[in-house]
Amino acid sequence: MLYDDVRAAVYRQKTLESRKSAYPTLSVKLWLEQIGLQGGKGKFMDAIEGDATKFMCAWSTKFQLKVMEANTGIMCMDSTHKTVKSLLPSRDNDMVYTSGFLFTILVRDRKTHSSVPIAFMICNSESIETLTSWLLWLKEDCGMNPSKFMVDCSVVESEAIARVFRRMDIYYCSFHVGQAWERKLRELHNVEDSNRMRGAMKAIRKAGTDEKRVEAMNNFEARFLPGAQALVNYLKKWMLPHKLEMWAIYMRQGHQEINTNNLVESWHKTLKSQEGAQSTCRRLDIHSARRRRRRLQDNVLQDRKRHAANQTP
Repeated sequence: MLYDDVRAAVYRQKTLESRKSAYPTLSVKLWLEQIGLQGGKGKFMDAIEGDATKFMCAWSTKFQLKVMEANTGIMCMDSTHKTVKSLLPSRDNDMVYTSGFLFTILVRDRKTHSSVPIAFMICNSESIETLTSWLLWLKEDCGMNPSKFMVDCSVVESEAIARVFRRMDIYYCSFHVGQAWERKLRELHNVEDSNRMRGAMKAIRKAGTDEKRVEAMNNFEARFLPGAQALVNYLKKWMLPHKLEMWAIYMRQGHQEINTNNLVESWHKTLKSQEGAQSTCRRLDIHSARRRRRRLQDNVLQDRKRHAANQTP
């Protein structure tokens, strides 16, 4: 038997397990109903604020709700594309179903320090309205009460969080801040100039105090102005007080250990690898299937057992 034959057989088995109906929307609703009967929470919206072109499907299992309640520190949120098919057809062709977005909120478990997804949401629009609806449901129905949020450099995600959790500390992933600065550097300057400026620019981002950041910025301007005026103007926007506190690590309360979104991005990468989603999108119901949920719970419990064994004198 060839590898492709084995892969096809595995996919057929997953399909049989995950599809409660031939109709994706009905199948998803039936899965959410089952999650609710088992002590979890689920929500399906076939319109967002009256817009029937947007949908949202969200869930958090009984086990995830327990982890959510026990971990109220920093939560990481990120989305991934080309993992799941939308429930709505393309506007250009009603026979084609485009890719949707899978959002995951993840925490670092207090007992094992390993990453645990506590909430999922699938939608076809990364809009503020969609994210706000999801976060409001998590807050009011699921009891989610984070102290901080870590996101990529996403204005949409930040705005949605601010609407639902007022006075919430929102931090930008350090890795993505570096990526954003690097893109602007390459956009404005050639390779030779970029190589000369990169170290000085990194010194600004990695500064450990406000004084060192100001000093690094002054050094950058002294070395590269006037040729880098456009880049300096861009960097100064990141120095505005409301933006500075989102990315400057030294300003973060307690100098927390989590400064990137790598935990949730690693989870999404593993998910795509396990489901073969790197080559094709899956129906939405496969992500809420019982086997997937059981595997998540088993992995966390195994981590806790190993951690407890290592702590035994």
